[in-house]
Amino acid sequence: MPLKKQVVNTLISAFILIFQNGLIYAQGEEAFDSLEIGWQYVMNINRNRFHDFYQPVKGFEGFAEMPFYYGDIQIAIQALSYSAVNRDRTQDFEGIFTQLKWGKKYRLLYGVRWFTGIGVGFNAFLPRQRALPELAHFTETELSVGLNTHFSYPIHKNWTVRISGDYNYIFTYKPIQLAYFSTGIGYSFDTPKWLKGFLE
Repeated sequence: MPLKKQVVNTLISAFILIFQNGLIYAQGEEAFDSLEIGWQYVMNINRNRFHDFYQPVKGFEGFAEMPFYYGDIQIAIQALSYSAVNRDRTQDFEGIFTQLKWGKKYRLLYGVRWFTGIGVGFNAFLPRQRALPELAHFTETELSVGLNTHFSYPIHKNWTVRISGDYNYIFTYKPIQLAYFSTGIGYSFDTPKWLKGFLE
């Protein structure tokens, strides 16, 4: 089965899994009632052909998450550095990945919450001006789709600790598949009235 067809089938299966048996329903909270913001340390954990040319270094992600009319929505911006394996052929770059995620949050035991969903976004590749000066100002932006899951656990009042896993399929000429492991903290509060009014 072609790779793109496999990705589409996986996303459709995830979408059906979220919806089946009435798992999606209007939450106790109204849409946009609360807002959780936070940051996470990010590691690229998979290895494939892409990593023969680029080595992931370090990264972080900032996010904002709130209840939607059905499920939850999340906006995430991730910055991750990549070093060129052979600088005579390629150069270091910064990856700025922006994604809108939608899914469902479930309550588990001991206050743990589990979010699982799908996302779509844009991935910008920003070369550094260390090598290959002729490419230093060249940037590339590509569409991506992905799967996301995270667990959050309350640690103090409105604070939570989070552990996340993401899979992104980037529609470059030769598709790039990246998987991430992230850990960080989040802080929840009531959405300001002006922001809630704007979103509604």
